[in-house]
Amino acid sequence: MSITTYDEDILPEIETLVPRDVAAYVAGNGLVDETPGAPAIVRDISGCVALIGPLQVCWDLNLSIPSAVISLKVGPVTVISGEISPAHPCLTFKGSYGVAKWDLNICLRIPQKSLTLSGSACATFVGCKMFNIVLFRWGRLLEDDELEGGELEGGDSGNGVGLGVSYPAYQCMKLYSGTTYCSSKKEKSHSDGNQWIKRCMARFNIRADDINNIFASDSVPRGAIQWG
Repeated sequence: MSITTYDEDILPEIETLVPRDVAAYVAGNGLVDETPGAPAIVRDISGCVALIGPLQVCWDLNLSIPSAVISLKVGPVTVISGEISPAHPCLTFKGSYGVAKWDLNICLRIPQKSLTLSGSACATFVGCKMFNIVLFRWGRLLEDDELEGGELEGGDSGNGVGLGVSYPAYQCMKLYSGTTYCSSKKEKSHSDGNQWIKRCMARFNIRADDINNIFASDSVPRGAIQWG
């Protein structure tokens, strides 16, 4: 499992799209173009990982099936999304939006109880990264508080566990506004951290699309608001 950084463009075959071209790409690839105000789907576990520049991948995981809705965001805009399940365990996103472009493969690995990401992504003026990482684990592997993947942008994985950090840890949530909320005490497990996130969202009227990243930390980041 690794992340490799490149200064050069490793996706020269993909041209950068302007926003008006995204609808045609989405329609041609059988994907969903999500619009602001669309009703949220309640899932068991949600999270996001910042990939490069403004590009991030997010998931809403339903453990009862299991299945997941995977979304690709550029800043606060959800560009495309799709669903993975036991019948269709992998999803490929290939395209561009604004300053970002990508060729990514996300898979639901049921025997390993994990979501994995492979492929490449680039951002203008930033460079490119090649990924082969575990995005998220659940069940027994998750309770072991182990995470593979190497260093992600921002120093945290966005799925509730900062890389190299195991519970007990402060559960934190960073918004696009720049505000960061963290638990007032270290949470004992990922499950406790997930419950804190739900309470914090309710207390401060935070919507899912307000959240830039979710992570855990050994210490409270400077300037963070501690609550709960």
